[in-house]
Amino acid sequence: PAATHLAHMVPDSSKSTSRETSGDDAIDAAASDLLHSRSRLAGAAALRRLAVEERRVVLAAAAPAHPAQRLVEMSTDSTRATLAQHVLPGELAPRTCGCTCTSTSSREACKAEVHRGARFGLLFEETEAGGARLTTVTSRVDRPRSWLRPLCGGTTAFCICLLATSLLALPVLYNSMRSANPPAPLMRSPSPPLPPSPPPPSPVLMSPLPFPPPPPPALVAPQAQPWKPPHPLNMVFMFPDTLRAESFSSYGLALKTTPNLDAFAAEGVRFEQAHALHTQCTPSRVAMLTGRYMHVAGHRTQTSLIQSDERNYYRALKEHGVHVQYYGKNDVFNPESFVSSVSEWSSHRGLEYGPLAYPFGEAGYWSMLANGSDVAKDSLENGDYRAVHEARAWLAASPPEPFLLVLNGKGAHPPYGAPSEFHDKWSRDMHALKAAVRLRPPFVPAKPKYHSASVGIPAYRNLTTLPEDAFYRVHAAYLGMVSYNDYLFGELLHGVKAAGLYDRTAVFFSSDHGDFAGDYHLVEKWPGAADDVLTRVPLFARLPNGARNIVARAPVSLFDIPHTMCHLQGINVDGDGPQLGAVGGTFASSLLPTLREGTDGDLRRVVRAEGGFSSWRDLHPGGSDHVDMDDPRGMYYPRAVEEMAEGSPKWVMARNLTHKLVYRPRGVSELYDLASDPRELDNLWGKPSAAPLQGAMERELLGWLVETADVTPTRMDPRRTPKWDPNGRG
Repeated sequence: PAATHLAHMVPDSSKSTSRETSGDDAIDAAASDLLHSRSRLAGAAALRRLAVEERRVVLAAAAPAHPAQRLVEMSTDSTRATLAQHVLPGELAPRTCGCTCTSTSSREACKAEVHRGARFGLLFEETEAGGARLTTVTSRVDRPRSWLRPLCGGTTAFCICLLATSLLALPVLYNSMRSANPPAPLMRSPSPPLPPSPPPPSPVLMSPLPFPPPPPPALVAPQAQPWKPPHPLNMVFMFPDTLRAESFSSYGLALKTTPNLDAFAAEGVRFEQAHALHTQCTPSRVAMLTGRYMHVAGHRTQTSLIQSDERNYYRALKEHGVHVQYYGKNDVFNPESFVSSVSEWSSHRGLEYGPLAYPFGEAGYWSMLANGSDVAKDSLENGDYRAVHEARAWLAASPPEPFLLVLNGKGAHPPYGAPSEFHDKWSRDMHALKAAVRLRPPFVPAKPKYHSASVGIPAYRNLTTLPEDAFYRVHAAYLGMVSYNDYLFGELLHGVKAAGLYDRTAVFFSSDHGDFAGDYHLVEKWPGAADDVLTRVPLFARLPNGARNIVARAPVSLFDIPHTMCHLQGINVDGDGPQLGAVGGTFASSLLPTLREGTDGDLRRVVRAEGGFSSWRDLHPGGSDHVDMDDPRGMYYPRAVEEMAEGSPKWVMARNLTHKLVYRPRGVSELYDLASDPRELDNLWGKPSAAPLQGAMERELLGWLVETADVTPTRMDPRRTPKWDPNGRG
């Protein structure tokens, strides 16, 4: 798989690293490099050193001499080079040639050869002239200068090359055409043109990994008319904890876990690849609301929140006249920053999950599985429902507009339990559950240490002796919590509509990170983990009069959500240019083009996440959550012990639509081909076959770290020496 992808690599860097070829020696050297390549990997490596341009090539229909030796030759008075045609159509030269081929069998064989090239992005049309069939091919081709000589019927006759008298002028023409047509990336297969993507706001860097994405999907029902925002435009953001995308029926689960969100997706946009910026609550939320990666300001632990001197999106909204109404958990602002960022708030959150399923001291106690509660789903004893209930009352009481209503509920955060109507919803029929859900196997080779049966999460939580059904029970309870949150979202949406605000309110739904939920025989999350079940989260959004029934495939990050909210209010948060943004330097992108017109975003975008620790003070005392170590019955006691004993090495992740890299300087790194291994069970890190891919992704990751390492403050301090006051008053 790595070879297949690498064979189509054409990084943007080729624009600046193209190799100049001039004279016989350079051409012969290029030809020799390609001819002696023993695999497409080597051909791709040579291709990456060459600029790629679109030209038109006329090939005469003729059969190759031998399937294993499809040669195209160049023969002139001054130069002669032989290139291997099998490498890629992108390695053909931008020249025109033709030959006479009257043999029917030869024409058909050559036609098949040309059709073979269509798999690699060639477009062609056929004509006949003087008994010869000519095929006009449009291809993205590179710079080695060679003439094409199709070998007809196994003979050794050279092609009669058209325009031979203009050979001396071709280098000049070629260079002028190159300057007029900048290099374009090679697509793997013919596909419709990509929808226009908005340019990223500076200093956002979206350097693509050096391989193309799959063909762009056909978006459903794009908007025909320009979007006109209502005034005032309100916003609702439901942001429950610990929800992973693949547990939603909207994202392909065979069980109907989220009927309300399924219906809502038909009214707006569902983002197929939304990813958290961290796999723990606080760092994920802090990165989201500051628009900056965790490493920029060091918000690495659960107790490092946004400070009063740090700008954030909610504060920008409040300072620009948006009323910020806030319900539920904090996990993001210190007290001073909370006051400057939120207008009114209430701390109602949680749900009744019932007693734990296993007694203390028994294997399974730290699985965090509960038995569910007898409390009704709409009882005010459930803090999350109470928050929705109060929010609906607030909406009905003529709230100040424009507003941002935020609900940060418990979501599916362990312990795994909910009101019995939802807790038992998916465990009543375990056969149906297992038919719809296939848990990832435990103790997968080449996985990081936290997967280990001896020194990983299963060992420290005493889960290694539990049967497989125990983890399906955990998963069923988790799905019940997902369904309960879907119910709460439906109740909230009814409140918005009943208040007559739906036609002037943008609605967003997402989560801060996912959960193992029994996959790999693991539970909850892990700060040192970057598994897709933890980073990939649901994201739904709807604008009044916006795009409807859209599935956006381009990768997006959580900080794109509040960034977009500010854009909806006309607030500059791009952080660069003549006018500094209200939040300072950010790395987020706006989702407005997708939400308004239904156009997809950047399909080559790379999304990032990071986590883990390397500092003693991050983990002591009590692990990254600084758990009370005097209470061994606590649900997070085992994790604290494991973090302090085994560590949780720092990591950074780079992920696009086809591949994923998780780099750990002090632990096991990971590399996955998501096209062939979407469940992340085959770690390619360190395998010789994946070495070129690994190297390319590491270089790309290094560039990202350099570019995002810091953000220049927006203030400008005086450079002069302060005036000395002998009395010490400055």
